[in-house]
Amino acid sequence: MAQQPSVGAEVSEQKVVRRKAFLEFRDDDLANLVSINDVARRYADSMIDDFYKHLLSFKQTSAFLHDAQGLERITTAQQQYFLRLTQGNYNLGYAENRLHEPIEQLLSAVRANRAKVVVMDITGVQAVDSKVGNHLVQAAEAVA
Repeated sequence: MAQQPSVGAEVSEQKVVRRKAFLEFRDDDLANLVSINDVARRYADSMIDDFYKHLLSFKQTSAFLHDAQGLERITTAQQQYFLRLTQGNYNLGYAENRLHEPIEQLLSAVRANRAKVVVMDITGVQAVDSKVGNHLVQAAEAVA
């Protein structure tokens, strides 16, 4: 098994190749994901709607996701992410997009909920280098 890559705030083609190797992501995995693209498109709306109905059935998540506009933004982003999983393009652009999405979602949630405190759990992150540290500081400054 390949060694787990450290997390960095920048992504390169080489890092994408290493992450695919770590995940043992092969051509047959790519073909399998692409083969379900039509099914994913057909059921994406209902699947995402059902998923969020389930989340909203809990008091804790319902309190967090109370803003209708914020919920719409989140469900739209979730649907786009889900559909992108089956499009077969897992290159540098895909990885860069995935790197920046959590911070954008954080800022959106802070605005929507007028949050005064944000807790970022990085449990399980193998290494936090200076680039990741800088990315976290930038996120904290953006929230402040």
